[in-house]
Amino acid sequence: MENDKNLFPFEQAYPFLFSKCIEYYEATYKLDFNSQSVTILSHCASLLSSEIKVFSHGIPQKPILWSCVIQESGTAKSAVLKRHCKFLQERNLELDQQEITYECTDATYEAIVKFSTDNTKGIMFRLDELETWVKGMDSYSSSGNKGKYNEVWNGEPMVIIRTGIGKTIVKDNKVIIASFTQPKMIKQLLQSNDFANGFAYRFLFASVYDSKFRYRNNKKIEDRHARDLEPVYEKIWKIKPMDFIFSESADKEYTKWYNEFADRYKQFDSLRAYIPKLETYGLRIACVLHCMEWATTGETDSPEVEISADTIQRTTLILEFFMIQFSQMLDYRLNDNTGEILNEQRMEFQKVYKNLSDVQKYKRDELMKLFVNTYKQRQLNTKFLDTRLFNHSGNVYTKAITNE
Repeated sequence: MENDKNLFPFEQAYPFLFSKCIEYYEATYKLDFNSQSVTILSHCASLLSSEIKVFSHGIPQKPILWSCVIQESGTAKSAVLKRHCKFLQERNLELDQQEITYECTDATYEAIVKFSTDNTKGIMFRLDELETWVKGMDSYSSSGNKGKYNEVWNGEPMVIIRTGIGKTIVKDNKVIIASFTQPKMIKQLLQSNDFANGFAYRFLFASVYDSKFRYRNNKKIEDRHARDLEPVYEKIWKIKPMDFIFSESADKEYTKWYNEFADRYKQFDSLRAYIPKLETYGLRIACVLHCMEWATTGETDSPEVEISADTIQRTTLILEFFMIQFSQMLDYRLNDNTGEILNEQRMEFQKVYKNLSDVQKYKRDELMKLFVNTYKQRQLNTKFLDTRLFNHSGNVYTKAITNE
């Protein structure tokens, strides 16, 4: 699996305790590799102080990550969030302050501002269905909130003025999103304007590695590997506010990689605008990895200020993965999840369709005989002309949806 570009490189990029936990939950509970890996990264970022920054060429970045795993309903999305965000959930329940929260599953923009004030950790959104939140984010605003959330992603201080309330200042804004959506919802989730205004480019998308049906098994699920991570999470949680920088060799490594990476993708219009966002994410992810590595192996009281070239190499593996995943997300969106049209047909039609050869060319009369007991002739004529189901040239037809 090591060279599989569709697999999050957790074995190469994450410390051993994390990769061992990921492998265990996949083997016993079939929690997807990619889903687990991305959620762990977001969770670790959420544990860091909202004052922590990483600097590159004098420009600061906070470890703010917005992730979206593309995963079908009923495939243990909640189980991933439950097991890999448990530490933060417990810390949130221990909070005495009523106007601070470390996590939520829904909130208005105004509430985010309110609950970010004097919040030393920031807020993590845990969203089973990202599109529900996106649809609702403008419910209480006539001017729309996506532009405002774009600024939230930037991590800059927020100054909000409201009549009757006065001025609210959020000096250390840090909002992290760990979310899921279904393949068929991508088209609805991301409109053309979301690419034009940059909202779509702020997300790290990842499809599940294994989309096969999850059968029940008799293996006993233990949380010992998750418990092994609790001291690690505790160390990350206790890291005091500090500024990280790239070492000289790390900066050279990252500059070299990024320029070569940009040359590979800049000619593709659909990917070009995502390249600079991934450069920014490289700084943020490197910061999180640096802290994960220290928390599992470090013997010092706090992480080193300098992030090493080795950490940058691991970071670039993750960025390469996310570029490929972004491209796949675009395929879901542009193809409008064509396979769904087949699921909308009668079961008899689906069975005949799936038994057709993926490569054979059929004449209309042949198709009529094969599908004779599925729909009336007039309905079948319409379906044969539906390009989502059949490719046709003259009187010759081939399947548009293969069995793969």
